[in-house]
Amino acid sequence: MRERLVQVGRATRYSLTTIVSFPIALTLFCLLMVSAALVPVGVGLATTPPLLAATRAVSNGERRRAAAHAGRPVATRPLESAGTGLTAFRQALSDPLIFRDVTWLFVRFTGGLLLGVLALMFLLVPIMLLGLIPTWHLFSMSPTIMGITINGWWQAGLILPIQAIVFALLVPFVVPWLGAVQARLDLVLLSSATRRQLVDRVETLTETRENALLAHGAELRRIERDLHDGTQARLVNIALRLGIAERTFADDPAAAVKLMQQARDGAEEAMTELRDVVRAIYPPILVDRGLPGALSALAARCTVPTTLDVAGVAGDAPGTEGEGGTGLAEFDPAVVESALGRIPAAVEAAAYFVVAEALTNVGKHSGAGLVTVWVRRIGDDLYVSISDDGRGGIDETAGTGIAGIRRRVAALDGAVTVESPQGGPSTITVELPCGS
Repeated sequence: MRERLVQVGRATRYSLTTIVSFPIALTLFCLLMVSAALVPVGVGLATTPPLLAATRAVSNGERRRAAAHAGRPVATRPLESAGTGLTAFRQALSDPLIFRDVTWLFVRFTGGLLLGVLALMFLLVPIMLLGLIPTWHLFSMSPTIMGITINGWWQAGLILPIQAIVFALLVPFVVPWLGAVQARLDLVLLSSATRRQLVDRVETLTETRENALLAHGAELRRIERDLHDGTQARLVNIALRLGIAERTFADDPAAAVKLMQQARDGAEEAMTELRDVVRAIYPPILVDRGLPGALSALAARCTVPTTLDVAGVAGDAPGTEGEGGTGLAEFDPAVVESALGRIPAAVEAAAYFVVAEALTNVGKHSGAGLVTVWVRRIGDDLYVSISDDGRGGIDETAGTGIAGIRRRVAALDGAVTVESPQGGPSTITVELPCGS
């Protein structure tokens, strides 16, 4: 019941925002129509691009709001508009999503407003019915509610409470459903499933395939270098010490024992380096505890307080392992595995390294006070989102690790979206395909 009430609250806020945004949508749409009519005389060439930019800003906000309500991350993109006059006009109209934005404006102040009003009406009807009990006799004509005319106090005291109870019982089911319909309608209208997107997708696949091959080669070279310069060198050193110890044992046992002790220490150091190399290929914690447990360990080690939400199961890791307790979020394995389903090992590893890199960047550069890691399996895709309340302004060219995240995700044909305005907050959203 508590979850139903939470859903009612979320749907109510969504509907209220829809109603409040009605004047904005109507004004923008009317201004766009007037601006379009003025294009032949030249005035519209100057006024249309900024109006379309304002429309994109509003629609991007709606994309984020609808995605949060539906539990489905959606990428946003600004409207690119360089130059002035006819150049800016053509560039704005060439955006593959702009006509969807304008269509959404029209639907927002028509169908969207209707859905929002219906949701609020369902919330208010029980209150109105209860308010009619002491006031029905004040009406000049007997009120008729749901086909029943109230002519006396006994009807007001008996029928109106029953009707109020019926509507109140319907509210936890109807209001969330109306909110979900609004969010789905907005996402359908604002999604980017166009012919242009398919063309871009082919180009992206061609580019990411090349990047994946380059990344794979670089990773093999790194592993070879780590093994050659680290583990192999230590093993050679161990072999030399053991050989010298074997030859000197008869003449100087004490020196031979010392050499063997040094060889043992070298073997332990070589094993540690070898574990580091293996951990960089596929973290053992993923095998031992799965993706939720591995992410929980990362959250516990983060220097910034971190909230972890995996498949709708939330946990807080408010401190590091050395600050009183482990800081690990506890998950019910059965619940999480059922929600996430089977995830390929390569996708799990990519998600783990993405979160690890992002949390490291937050601790070093963001100045944040809170980080939220959000993981969901939607269809055949795994979504991972890392948000912080830091200073924002991520510069991908300044060694913030975003380039590495993009290469790792591109190797799996995934997508990365970075939203980090100056002043924050910052959000990195990763989409990884994990279907068979």
